[in-house]
Amino acid sequence: MRVQIAPSPPSAGPGHTLSTFLIDETIAIDAGGLGMSWPPEALARIHDVFITHSHIDHLAGLAVFLDTIYDLGPPPTIHASAATLRSIRKDVFNDRLFPDFVKLSRIMPPFLTLAEIDADIPVSVGKYQITPIAVHHTIPTVNYLIDDGETVLAILTDTAPVPSVFARVAATPRLGAVLLECSFPSHQARLADISKHLTPSQFREAVGLLPSVVPVYAIHIKPRFYTEIVAELNDLDLLNFQGVAEPGDIIEVRPPAVVGYLSAP
Repeated sequence: MRVQIAPSPPSAGPGHTLSTFLIDETIAIDAGGLGMSWPPEALARIHDVFITHSHIDHLAGLAVFLDTIYDLGPPPTIHASAATLRSIRKDVFNDRLFPDFVKLSRIMPPFLTLAEIDADIPVSVGKYQITPIAVHHTIPTVNYLIDDGETVLAILTDTAPVPSVFARVAATPRLGAVLLECSFPSHQARLADISKHLTPSQFREAVGLLPSVVPVYAIHIKPRFYTEIVAELNDLDLLNFQGVAEPGDIIEVRPPAVVGYLSAP
């Protein structure tokens, strides 16, 4: 399995502003940078998009994506919880922020298909089993386990510490890699607590629950605090910490005994 972190504009600098993870060029987890990160022919290969929650940094590129690929192939399926689907309909496709693609899809060749998901119920997409896991954020949010039949990738973003979730991920058979959020430095612990994100010390506690042979990459690093967070993470001296999964990077996820990391060309 290969996962690419959506590239940022060249002038954006380090850190994560918009959240999108592209799995084997055909499945996207989140749509923050989806419509702005790849050319139309690459976007048209994406047939399923799984949304974690409705905050704008995870949803901003959805409308642009759908507008760009319209009529280039079958309409993609947008998978999300009931709460997130309500927000997509009410707050995005409402003829004010953006044309109502849901309504238009009923009277013309469709732009999209909406599919409601529930926590802990796997969704089959080709050879993949994608399992939503409820986490603790300021609004209803799920994270995802992506299983391609050989290995499993865990994408854990936008969550306060949830030891039961981290322990569940740790017990997942064939776990090949974990992408784990770390949004704020230690001196912003109060803000992290209010906004339900992780600091480096909480990142360390979560990693401590994971198998030491499973590589862990940091994601969702606020650009303003990038230097501080990376320094704090490196000081933790965690055996399985592989560094920051930078925008544009590609991670090659293999079965646990053979895992490699590639930078984007």
